[in-house]
Amino acid sequence: MFKSLRSSARRLMRERAGATAIEYGLILALVALTLLVGLTVLGGVNGGLWSSVASNVVTAEQPAGA
Repeated sequence: MFKSLRSSARRLMRERAGATAIEYGLILALVALTLLVGLTVLGGVNGGLWSSVASNVVTAEQPAGA
């Protein structure tokens, strides 16, 4: 039992495809995190912009004497 476990462990240590898959996974996670942070910041800026537009429209619709 220990021989097969030991040989399996040695095979895994020599395998490079697993390391490459982990590297690609880390790169993908970094890209996803960057997109999430970027979209969150952009969403906040965009929300403030539309609030400003809405208040300018409301102000422009007010009659001049009001």
